[in-house]
Amino acid sequence: MPNSLFPNTSDTVVAATDSWLETVCRDTEAPVMVGCSESFTVGKIPYSNGLPPEPRAMLPGYDSGVMCLLVAALVVLATNFRHCSTYLKNLSDNLWSVKDHDNAFSHTHTFSETRIVFSLALIVCVMEGIMVYSLMPSMVPQSWSAGAGVAIATVVAAFYYVAQLCAYTSVGYIFASPRARSQWLKGFNASQSLLAIFLTIPALWVLFNPGAAVHMAVIGGVMYLMVRVMFIYKGFRIFYINSFSLVYFILYLCTLEIAPVLMFVKLARYFA
Repeated sequence: MPNSLFPNTSDTVVAATDSWLETVCRDTEAPVMVGCSESFTVGKIPYSNGLPPEPRAMLPGYDSGVMCLLVAALVVLATNFRHCSTYLKNLSDNLWSVKDHDNAFSHTHTFSETRIVFSLALIVCVMEGIMVYSLMPSMVPQSWSAGAGVAIATVVAAFYYVAQLCAYTSVGYIFASPRARSQWLKGFNASQSLLAIFLTIPALWVLFNPGAAVHMAVIGGVMYLMVRVMFIYKGFRIFYINSFSLVYFILYLCTLEIAPVLMFVKLARYFA
């Protein structure tokens, strides 16, 4: 068929392209404001692209390591839960009592009590680890998970618990009778068991609300101070005999109660 019926399509495309290029404003053709050294923006406006996406930080409560640690502590407590009611009934007696002799209905220390004390001690160490990590997440590298940070803080809390227990045992062995030493250690374990109950809600709250870490830390600090005052008061009732024994009690306060807190504050400032 004749070519006049089918014009050359390439010539049409070239003509359309040339006409489009003539209507495009180039950088050199952009108008310049008088008195300004910068010209108008030509092309795509930068802010029209939006903000670059950033990965959302995962909440510590969604970390599998934190959940495994928490569930393990609760499982240990659940296996000894049948002995928990008896221990809780005697909790106030362990916190306050300084009787010289037990009556016929007094509670005696058994292996079951040791297991429930260990379970609650594990709970309080985990809760303290959660509170410390939520307040100072920079204590571990950023590449580490929240589970690793909570585990490290829990180990530190457990070490501090055992160190306190050894220190109180040594002081009681030197300056108190076997019965007074037993009452003092029961008071310490009872205070930590009570702290485990108090810290559970703030620690679980901060797992899913990291922004409330400071407020929960204040609440936890008040609870910790309260149980320490209870324990110190019981120690004062046990060891205070006369004005001369007050000197030893002040030395005990400075060595075992005040110095560790000052060291913790110093470490907190270092990691903050």
